[in-house]
Amino acid sequence: MIEKIWSLITFRNVGILKCLIAFSGTVILLWEVALERAGRPEVDKKTRDTLLLILGLLAALSWFNLFKFHFGFYINTWDFYHNYIGAKYSKELGRSRLYQCTVVADMEQGFTYRNDERKIRNPNTNLLEKSDAALAHPGECKSHFSQNRWDAFKQDLAWLRNRVTIADWQDFQEDLGYNSTPVWGILGTLLSNTGPITLTQSFLLALIDPILLIIMWIFIYRTFGWRVMCVGLLFWGANFLTWFFSIGGSFLRQDWLVLLIIGICLLRREKTVWAGILITYSALLRFFPACVIIALVIKAVYKMVRERKFTLSAQHKRFFAGCLIGFIVLVTASTVIAGGVGVWSEFTTKIKTHMNTPLTNNIGLKAILSYDPKSTLGLMINTSLVDPSGPWMEKHREIFRHRLPIYIIVVLAFLILLTRAVKDEEDWVVATLGLGLIPVLTSPSSYYSCFLIGFAFLWNKNKSYGAGLVAISAISCVVQRIFFLYEEIYGSMAFVILTYIIWVTWSVGRTGPSHTARASFKPASDKS
Repeated sequence: MIEKIWSLITFRNVGILKCLIAFSGTVILLWEVALERAGRPEVDKKTRDTLLLILGLLAALSWFNLFKFHFGFYINTWDFYHNYIGAKYSKELGRSRLYQCTVVADMEQGFTYRNDERKIRNPNTNLLEKSDAALAHPGECKSHFSQNRWDAFKQDLAWLRNRVTIADWQDFQEDLGYNSTPVWGILGTLLSNTGPITLTQSFLLALIDPILLIIMWIFIYRTFGWRVMCVGLLFWGANFLTWFFSIGGSFLRQDWLVLLIIGICLLRREKTVWAGILITYSALLRFFPACVIIALVIKAVYKMVRERKFTLSAQHKRFFAGCLIGFIVLVTASTVIAGGVGVWSEFTTKIKTHMNTPLTNNIGLKAILSYDPKSTLGLMINTSLVDPSGPWMEKHREIFRHRLPIYIIVVLAFLILLTRAVKDEEDWVVATLGLGLIPVLTSPSSYYSCFLIGFAFLWNKNKSYGAGLVAISAISCVVQRIFFLYEEIYGSMAFVILTYIIWVTWSVGRTGPSHTARASFKPASDKS
C-alpha cells in the first residue's frame, strides 16, 4: 500500500496537487474576506480554520515535492558544483576560473567526451565560448593551485561529475558561475573546507537550509500566529516560482530569506538592534534585501522633514546601529577569510556583468520593460554562433536602454506611493512594504520571489492581502500551463507580482495605520 502511494508521487501529480492547494487556499481566504465584510466573521470559523491549517501543511509538504525532492535524489548537484566548489576553492578560482579549471581537471582525469564541441561561459562577458583556450593553456588555471589543492579539486569534481549525466555536466559550465558575495563566503568557505566532498558531507550541508527554514516558520508562528503562518505557507509551497527544483537540496541558498524574514519578525517584537543586524546580514548575502532598509530610511527621512527635527527617533537609532554593527563585522570577517580587500573588487566586477545579463526567468520591472514579442529568445536564437542566445541578450539590453525613461518614471512613482504608505506605519509594516521595492529596483531570478512570504504578515491588517498573495500561486499554475516560452511565463508572473505589490502599497497608504499596526507586540497565540 505504501509503495503504491509512493509511486503516485510523480512530477505531474505533485504539480496537480500544488494547483489544487493554491486554488483551494485562494477560495478559503476569499471566503474569509467576504464574511468579514458582511460583518459575520464567526460564521463557519472552525471549518475555515481547519481547512486553512490542512492546506497550509500540505503546501509545506508540496514544496519538498512530498519528500520525493528532485524525484530521484535530494542533493542539488548543479548548485553544489557552483557554490560548494566555488566557495571551497575561492582563493584559487577567484570569480572567473571555475569553468576554465573544470575543463582542465576533466582533461587530466580522462573525461574528454565531445571536448571539441564543449562550451563554457566566459565570466567576463557571460557569453559562451569554446573551451579550446582553457585546454590549450592549462597552466593559466593550475598556477593558482598548490599540488595538494589541485588534487583535492579534481577529486571533488570527479565525485560531482559521477552523479550526473555527461550532458548535464557540460550544461553546468554554461551557467553563470559562482556569484555569491564575500559575506556568503564566510560560512560557505568554512563549511565546504571541512573535508573532501562525500555523500555524508554534502547531505549534511544540504540539511542546513531546511533547518533554517523550520526556524523561520517558528518565528513567524510565534510572532504573527498560525493563521498568518499558513497564509505564508500557501504562497511558498503552492507556486511554481519558488519550487524545490531550483534551490532545494542546495548549500546555503535560503540563508538570506531566513535572516530577512526573522529580521522583520524581530522588528515586530521591537528587538530593533538585532533586526538591523539580521536584515543587514541578509542584504550582504544577496543585496536586494537592502530594499527593506531603504524603506525604513524613507520613513525616517520623511519623519524628520515633517517634524523639522533632523534627528532619528530612538527606535531608528537602534535599528541603524544594528545595521552598522552588522556591516562592519561581516565585511571585515569576509575580507579576512577571503584573504584581502581585492575580493570585493573582483566580486563587484563580476556582479556588474551578472546584473547586465538578461535571463529568461527574471522577474521585475526591468524584465517587463525589456520584453518585446518580436524579439523573444525563440525568434532570435542563432544556432550558427558559439553562443546562440547572444543576439537575444544584446537586443534585450537595447530595448531596455530605449525604455529607460519609462523605468525611471515608474520607479519614482512607486517611491512616492511607498512614502505615502510607510510614513505613519510601524517599522515592521514599513519593512514588509519595503519588500515590494525588490522587483521594482532589481530584477531577481524567479526563485527569489519567495521574499513575498513577508506580505502574509499583513493578513491581520487586511484579509484581502492574504487572499491576493495566495492568488499569485494560483495564477502561476495557470500561466505555466498556458505559455510555452520562459519569457512569457516569468514576464507574466512579474506583471502579476508587481500589480499585487502596487495594490497593497496603495491600499495601505489609502487606509492609513490601523490598530493592528500600532499595537505593541504581544506573542501571538491564535488559540481561538
